[in-house]
Amino acid sequence: MFWDLVIQKQNWVTWFQGKNQDASDLSPRKEVQVVPTLVILSLVVGTFFLYKPVLGYGFINFDDPLYVTDNENVLEGLRWANIKWAFSTSYGFYHPITWLSLMADATFKPQGAPVFHLTNIWIHIMNAVSVFFITSKLLENPWAAAVTSFLFAWHPINVETVVWIAERKGLLGAFFALLAVDRFLTFQLKASWFSYFCSLLAFAASLLCKPVALALPVVFLALQLVRKSNIRTKLSYILTPFFVCSIAGTVVAYNAQLTANAISTDLSTQAVFSIVFNYFWYLGKLFLLGPYCLFYPRKEIEFLPFVFSSIGLLLVLLYVKKRPYMWLGLLCFMILLLPVVGFCQIGEHRAADRYTYLPGIALFIGITSSMKTVVQSLQSQKFQEITVLGTIGLVTLLAVLTKHQITIWSDQRSLYTHALRHDNENSVMYCNLGAFLQTEGDIGEAAKCYKNALFIDPSNPHALNNLGILHARKQNAGMAKKYLQKAVLLHYDYAPAFHNLAAVMFKLTDNTSDDLHEARAYARKACLISDFQNIEYLDNYLQILLRMNAVNEAKSLAESCFRISLQKQDWQEATRYDLLLHALKNNSLSDVNSGYLIPTLK
Repeated sequence: MFWDLVIQKQNWVTWFQGKNQDASDLSPRKEVQVVPTLVILSLVVGTFFLYKPVLGYGFINFDDPLYVTDNENVLEGLRWANIKWAFSTSYGFYHPITWLSLMADATFKPQGAPVFHLTNIWIHIMNAVSVFFITSKLLENPWAAAVTSFLFAWHPINVETVVWIAERKGLLGAFFALLAVDRFLTFQLKASWFSYFCSLLAFAASLLCKPVALALPVVFLALQLVRKSNIRTKLSYILTPFFVCSIAGTVVAYNAQLTANAISTDLSTQAVFSIVFNYFWYLGKLFLLGPYCLFYPRKEIEFLPFVFSSIGLLLVLLYVKKRPYMWLGLLCFMILLLPVVGFCQIGEHRAADRYTYLPGIALFIGITSSMKTVVQSLQSQKFQEITVLGTIGLVTLLAVLTKHQITIWSDQRSLYTHALRHDNENSVMYCNLGAFLQTEGDIGEAAKCYKNALFIDPSNPHALNNLGILHARKQNAGMAKKYLQKAVLLHYDYAPAFHNLAAVMFKLTDNTSDDLHEARAYARKACLISDFQNIEYLDNYLQILLRMNAVNEAKSLAESCFRISLQKQDWQEATRYDLLLHALKNNSLSDVNSGYLIPTLK
């Protein structure tokens, strides 16, 4: 029955217009039941097979180690101690639900990237289905909702959010934010207070994944003002709890970023230039369909680009002025982007494709609404058919571009060289490419990448640290010290450089009294920065103390190592530290093989 209807071109247009078929072909009731089911089925199956190649991809060395591969709390899975850790720690963001999600994946297969990728794909699919239901409620047209959901699910700008395991936080944040929007729309239509409280809880959960929807209460305010509502309660009573959650989420997110030294506030003229430029830049990325890169380094916006961006943004605003849903979509897009568009600089990047994952939906809804109006207003059946077929062609083009963008993520070399191809003044990408080449054993090319990174940014701590490691492994203590000392001088809170400098001073020098005291100071600093929780840093510090016969301090440190090993259920390490403690308490260091603790370079 369905395929008989599909091959009748007139039905495509009628469905897109939202008109019911003749009762002999397809009753309104049957259309209501059949259309969403078929759209959702196509959306789920199509999106899954589009992203299926990702299941063969691995982790990358950009943030994935922080979130998964080097994070022992995550790799140990859902244990009570790790759950408590999830709610008590912040890595730039306070996102306990994200940690729990990653731990759940690790419980099934701790070292397997496919499990993490599969979860990301399914969350994206659920988000696309949510977009379908939300758009259906807003536009009251299942086919316009279908176009919107496919635009979202298959747009290449969203590849980064789906394929990058470390961006699980953004996917989950969007999932709960979309759930909040869906329940709020139901609350508007039916005045259901149960839906209202579900919306409020979903919004709070979104903020505990990643604060991607901090401005969502403003969107709710806009929806209340422009849409018919059956709610009789005062608007202030309805929205106050949402704004309270948003303010609390803003404070928590800001403090977490401040603790990680990852945020800076800028209210200068340059900030105004950046805001206007970034808004126009994001619109360009969505409509021009690329190029998309993992990292866009922060750069000053000159006056001329600011002027062109201002004119472009003004023309866009004038264009959508008489198109209510497009105007509302653009307004919501700009509101949702506001926290990351330029007032507060987060990290070392100027902008990121992933930031449009949630805001872009509002724009897609506005565009689809305008397309629906165009189809309904066209008098010529031929033009109507061309418009609908053009929409199908656009969605197909997006799928092809997304497929290509996914292949760029197939390995780290491809990912980083792609970013450098579009901007060769990218210190971060040179450094990450160097780290990848180093793990592949291509030391010469890795060193070149690090030097390129330092040529662009002489203060890059990761490049300085990694070059120091390369020279240390060549037994070149002088050059290793040079790079590592520069790293600790420029970045006094960068623990890896202090740790590695201590190891170099201890392992590659004559171990004079001055060398040992210097190594001890660097090792202690690394442990202090990491709150004495990093077992590798503690190992190096303990080894130095043993060489200096600092028995009392060594006892205290060995006890910390023993306790951490027990917490991690690493029984072999716990036994070794227990033996060491026994030897220290009995003053029988000669019985201990001091070589079992070997300084490591990290």
